[in-house]
This record gives sequence, structure tokens and C-alpha cells, in this order.
Amino acid sequence: MTNPVTGEDHNNAEKRRRLKSIYIEKAFEFEYIQEKLPTSGQTRLKKTEQAIKKCLPQYEYFLADSPLSESDSTIQKYFKDMAFQVIQNQVDTNVLEQTVITQLQSVLSGITEKINAVVPESEQVKAKIDFDWSKLITTGFESDGSEGSIPLSARGDGFRRITMMSYFEYLAEEKHSDHQNIIFAFEEPETFLHPSAQENLFEKLNDISSAGYQVFMTTHSPVLVSKTQREDLHHIYKEQGNYQLNSNVTNYKEIADDLGVTVDNQFVSMFDNAKCLLLVEGVDDCNAFSHVSKIYHENGLNCKPLDDIGVVAIPVGGCGSIKHWVSLDLLTTLNKPFYIFLDSDKEAEQGNSPNADKLVEYGFVEGENFSVTRKREIENYISPEALERLAPGCGITFTDWCDVKGKAKQNDMRVALGGKKVANKHFSSLRFEELVSTFNPNGDDDEFLGLYNKLAELVKEA
Repeated sequence: MTNPVTGEDHNNAEKRRRLKSIYIEKAFEFEYIQEKLPTSGQTRLKKTEQAIKKCLPQYEYFLADSPLSESDSTIQKYFKDMAFQVIQNQVDTNVLEQTVITQLQSVLSGITEKINAVVPESEQVKAKIDFDWSKLITTGFESDGSEGSIPLSARGDGFRRITMMSYFEYLAEEKHSDHQNIIFAFEEPETFLHPSAQENLFEKLNDISSAGYQVFMTTHSPVLVSKTQREDLHHIYKEQGNYQLNSNVTNYKEIADDLGVTVDNQFVSMFDNAKCLLLVEGVDDCNAFSHVSKIYHENGLNCKPLDDIGVVAIPVGGCGSIKHWVSLDLLTTLNKPFYIFLDSDKEAEQGNSPNADKLVEYGFVEGENFSVTRKREIENYISPEALERLAPGCGITFTDWCDVKGKAKQNDMRVALGGKKVANKHFSSLRFEELVSTFNPNGDDDEFLGLYNKLAELVKEA
């Protein structure tokens, strides 16, 4: 069969496509022959299946109510496949299989003859030898506590979710995966987890997504939804008995109300005495600015602790999160002046700040009611020299635009550094000289004092 345009011979794939189109065009009847794929061995069909799988994304799905034995078997399969790969690479399994078959065949043949001698001809049997190399190894997890070793199967559902998330996180970080990509799917991953554990869960999911993998998640958790960027949200709701999907979320309060995220009167009362609200990304930022204001005041700079002048810092998450917009509703309710100070998230000095661009898009004016850090994020205000003092021997180096959390997480001394929580672990231990050197490196324009003066103006206007 040749190409009617070029006159060249079709390859096999082209022949199949051409024959199929002719059959459809002429209404010829045809059918596909299906063959069950072998579960083991190295036949041509099995190798073809393995080659095709390597071209497709790997799919990892975590069902909320899956029993522990199922999640454990998922991890087991991963290690069994790894062990089988090592066996294949280091042992000629075909030769080994043939050697075993030869040794067993004489015994099996003798037993087979004795069986067939006493059963009817219609029930005659023949010997069969199968190999499943993955069954040679079994892995497990145990935790050592005061009551002795506790197997994973005896742990609670929350611990199971932590285990599975750690497994998925490892897959995402693995540098030598044979797969082009991994698609992660989670159904209600927050089930049985404390709110603080849910925040840690979100950070893990966000890390997986940031590594370039697709992450799908269904959730009813206000904690997880509040941290999700608006462009990543899909609102599924029920209307007149039918499920509806909105993939272009603009009404944030609608989702917040749907999830029960409301302004609590007790929460509002906490800010009755506040004169000004400082909106920052996370608790780490709150602690950092509280520490800087205290140290600056103790060292004679024209600065008082934020609490003393009536400034209350609120961690609202990223500027695109639901929590941020719920907080803005809270600001309207409180009717108090506020200022937004977020990480720039710039990766180069001359780059644009995505957070600044978004805040401008939302109608805020830079310098009037918001600003962003001159460096990438709050962790960049901990100098490498300060980290070396606080974690001797870490040898970590970075610029104003590096991902410090990523470097700390990958460092051999990540536990001493705090990993992604490097700011939470070390910022409150920074000395006055270390703070000045990073907030005012040129000696003529202290970034923190600039923020403080803006807050002090808002306090006077309140």
C-alpha cells in the first residue's frame, strides 16, 4: 500500500490508519482483536505495554475513605516495582528463570504423570511455572514510641494521610523518574486532620504543584480553599437539585459563605482596640515585624513596638486567596485604616512583582495602601552570615532573589535551618546589627522604618 500523493510506501501505522478510514468510508464491518496483557515476564507484548506507559503521565489517586491496607499497598507496589527494576538491571532474569525451570521440571513432570495416571482424560493436567519477582520484597513502616514498635496498620487515619502525602511528595521530588509527569488527585485530603495540619498539607500540595506536576483536589475545607489562588478554584454547587460548575470564580464571598467562612463576633472583638491593621502573608511575617519593631526600639531608633502604637498584624495569605478577600470584608466591618505589605516574589531585581501587579489590578495604590518587599520574601532578610551563626556549618549562600526556603529545605542541615520554616525558626533570633544590615544595607533608607512611619501616619489619622 502506497501513499497516493507521494507514491511512497506507508509504514505500518499509516497502513492501519488508511485501512480503517477505507473501512469506515465503504461501511465495511471490522473489529479489533483484544488480547489480555501479561502481568509478568518480558514478552514483546509486555515490553510494548511498558514502553507505552513510560510515554504517559503516571496517575496517583488518593481516595478519602480508602482503607489503610489500600494506601499501604500503593506504597508497597512502588517499592516492589523499584526492586524488580534493580533485579532486571543486575540479574539476567531469563537465564535465572530457565535454570529454575530446568531444576523443577523433572520433579513436576514426575508428579504430573502420577496425577494424570489416576484422573480421567478430560481432566488431565500439565505443570506450569510462573515468576513474579516483585513478590521477593515487602516493605513497611513502624513507629517507635514508649509502648514499643507500632505498625502503620495500627495508626490512625490522620497518620495515614500524612504517610500518603509524604509518599506523594517524594514522588514529586524524585529526580530520576521514568515518567514524563505525574498527575496527583486527592479526594477530601483534609479529613481527620487538625486545621494546623491542613495548612501543612496545603504547603505540601503547593510544593508538588510548583514542581510542575498537575494537582487535582476536591475539598470542603475553608483552610485549603482560603489558601488557593482564585484562578485555580472551581466552585461546584447545587442549584435546584442539580450540580453546577463555575470555573471563572469572581464572587469570592459566595464560596466563603458556602464553606461557612464568616466573620466571628469574638474574632472581631479582638481588634476593638486596634488603631491600624497590617495585612501580611503569614504568621512568620507577623512575628518578624514584631521582632524588628521591638529590637529597633530597644536600640534607640525612632520606633516603638507595633503593639504599643495600636498596630495589629493579620496573616491573610496571598493576595489572590479567598482568605484575603474575606479579610477585606472584615476590614469594612471594622472600619479601621489598614496597610498591606506582601512579599514581592520577584526572582530578579529588575523583574516585576506578581503580587504588586495583582494588588494594582484589584484597585489598590502602591505607596498609599500597599507595598511589597524590596527583596523576594521575608526569608531573604535573614543574611547568610546570620544563618551561619544560628546554624553553624550550614554553608548556605543566597542572593536577595533566591528561594531561601527551597535552599534550606535541600540543605544537609535542613533540620537545624528549619527547612521551609526557616523564618519562623530563626528570624526572632536576629540581632540589631543583622537587622539593620539587611533592611538598610546602604545606610540611608531603612525599609522597615519606612513601613513603620506609614503605619504611624495611619494610626494618627484613626
